[in-house]
Amino acid sequence: MNRKKLAQNSYMKAANGKVISEISTGEKRTYLKLEDIPLFRKICSSLQRTRNFMIMQESTYPA
Repeated sequence: MNRKKLAQNSYMKAANGKVISEISTGEKRTYLKLEDIPLFRKICSSLQRTRNFMIMQESTYPA
């Protein structure tokens, strides 16, 4: 029986162990034209990236 190797993602973690970034080789990506992406999805994606950046900053430079 042949087994297909599943794609794996790599994770970058902060010193406290929280995942701050996920790296993929692109097997799961579907490319779309910018105009085909709903505005709501663009806003959500931008907010998520900002949130992840802020969490990374907090864990790297605690107050």
